[in-house]
Amino acid sequence: MRHAHSAPDPDLPEADWPLSAAGAQQAEFLVTELACACVQKIFSSSYLRAVATLQPLAHHLNLGIQTVPDVRERKP
Repeated sequence: MRHAHSAPDPDLPEADWPLSAAGAQQAEFLVTELACACVQKIFSSSYLRAVATLQPLAHHLNLGIQTVPDVRERKP
C-alpha cells in the first residue's frame, strides 16, 4: 500500500516529510480496516511518512515495523 497523505516541506529531505493532518487520520483509519486481517508482520520503506502511516496499526497489533531500504517510491 502507499503511504498516507504527506506534508511536503522544502526545508526537509523528501524522505523526512511527515504526514499531514489528513494523513494522520488516514493512518488511524487503517487500524479499523486492517485490525482483523490477520496481519503478522509489517514492512515499510524507511521514509518517515511510510513508517508513520503504519505506526497506529503496528501499535494496535503490538507489532514492530521492519523497514526495507530498497522499498521506496523513488531511487535516491
